[in-house]
Amino acid sequence: MLSETHLPNDGNNLELEKMRDVHRGQRAFVLGNGPSLQIDDLDCLRNEICFASNRIFLAFDQTDWRPTYYTMADEMVAQNNLDYIRSGRLPGQPIFNSGLFKYNGDIPGILFCNPPTKKGEELWDPVLGIRTGYSVINLGLKLAYFMGIREVYVIGCDHSFEDKSIRTGKQVSGNEVIISQGEQNHFHPEYRKAGDTWTVPRMDLIGNEFEFALDRYRGSGGMIYNASHRTELKAWPRVRLEDIL
Repeated sequence: MLSETHLPNDGNNLELEKMRDVHRGQRAFVLGNGPSLQIDDLDCLRNEICFASNRIFLAFDQTDWRPTYYTMADEMVAQNNLDYIRSGRLPGQPIFNSGLFKYNGDIPGILFCNPPTKKGEELWDPVLGIRTGYSVINLGLKLAYFMGIREVYVIGCDHSFEDKSIRTGKQVSGNEVIISQGEQNHFHPEYRKAGDTWTVPRMDLIGNEFEFALDRYRGSGGMIYNASHRTELKAWPRVRLEDIL
């Protein structure tokens, strides 16, 4: 049964359904784009299932690694990267949040999670409806769960932002739009330049969602580990990436 508000694209839902439990019993890596993410990390992940997002493509000229799944959830990020999204160079299998369908629904190859049901259930099922949980990392965790993965390592999740941005008073999807002053919050110096727009990160809400995600994984015999080199996040147990790889 489809979500009451599912997207008008039955072919999209059929392709999503093919991914249900496709990686059962395997492990995966979900990548954040924080300053602690290193190119050497990517080189070591060539044979791993990886979920990466947003402007991870800035690393592609320095590594042969490419993500298995490429995700995007934030409307402002989508607006700011329309040229790349429409370039035909998206890596892996792109899977986007439902809110981006209005910008990219005409592009072949991109799959879109359906919006959540009107009742608001947390289904963790992109066919029936899914929330992103204030972070594209959460989207990766939920997609991995849907694909049957129960052992997840997150890297590049520093969980801290320098914020000197100018407030605009405008909102996108309920989040305040701000103008960057050149803060360096990501792995690449060109990730967000002075004058670029973004939205205020809701760190408290993101942290709550991360704790909920861990409960969900543990409830089915799984685990989420934080393998970031540096992080302020306390929600998940820490491990060393070097020990895993």
